[in-house]
Amino acid sequence: MKNRHRWRPTRFVRGRNGWRGSSDARDVAPASRHIADLQARSYAPALQTYARGRLLDLGCGEVPLYEMYKDAVTAAVCVDWPRSYHDRTHLDVACDINQPLPFADNSFETVVLSDVLEHLHDHQTVWSEIARVLRPSGHVIIGVPFLYWLHEEPYDYFRPTEFALRRFCEQNGLRVVLLAPFGGAIDVIFDIAAKHLGVVPVLARGFYWVGRALLPFGRRLLARTNRKFPLGYVLVAGR
Repeated sequence: MKNRHRWRPTRFVRGRNGWRGSSDARDVAPASRHIADLQARSYAPALQTYARGRLLDLGCGEVPLYEMYKDAVTAAVCVDWPRSYHDRTHLDVACDINQPLPFADNSFETVVLSDVLEHLHDHQTVWSEIARVLRPSGHVIIGVPFLYWLHEEPYDYFRPTEFALRRFCEQNGLRVVLLAPFGGAIDVIFDIAAKHLGVVPVLARGFYWVGRALLPFGRRLLARTNRKFPLGYVLVAGR
C-alpha cells in the first residue's frame, strides 16, 4: 500500500467497545452511521480471522479496512478505478475491476472486496479473476449491501441474495466458509428513516443516538428477521 505513513482511519474506527462507524461527518454521513456500525462489527471479525499473507484490496477507496487487517497480513496491494470518487493516496494499481486484473495466477493469500460488488457490472469476470489470483487455501472476504439505497450512481448495478453469492462461489471453485447477514428488518427501517432525515444533518445525528438506545429492544421484538430482511452480507470463501 502506497503512503502507509499517511493513512488515517476513515469509515471505521476502533473504540473502547470494539469497531464502529466513524463519528466524523467528513468520513461517514450522519445518515449512514448506523449501517457503518453494523458493517464494522461484521467485517472486523472476518478479516481478523481469515486475512493473512499478501492481501489484495479491490476497490480499496481510502482503504477503510486497513487497520482491521494490517496486523494479520505481510503486504497489502490496493486497487481501484482510475477515476475513483475516492482519494487515491494509497492506490498501488489503477484499473477497471470489471476487466481481467494485472496480476499473475495465485498471487494473493487474501482478496478483499468491501462494498464494491454492487458497483460491478461484469460479475462473471470479477469472480473468475478473484479465483484466478487467489492462492490455494487462500480466502476472499466480501462485504455487500442488500436492502440498501442507491449510491454512487450511476455505478450501482445490483444487490445479490445469499443464494446468488453461494452460486457465484460454486461456479468459480470457491468454498463458502462463512455467509452471514447483518442487520434485520428494524435496521432496514431505521436506515431508510435516517436517509430521509439526512437532508438535515442535526436531525440525522439525533436520530442515530435515539436508535442506539432503542434498537436493541426492537431487535428482540423482531428476532430472526436478518435472514429475510438483511441490510447486507459478509461472505468468506476459500479456494
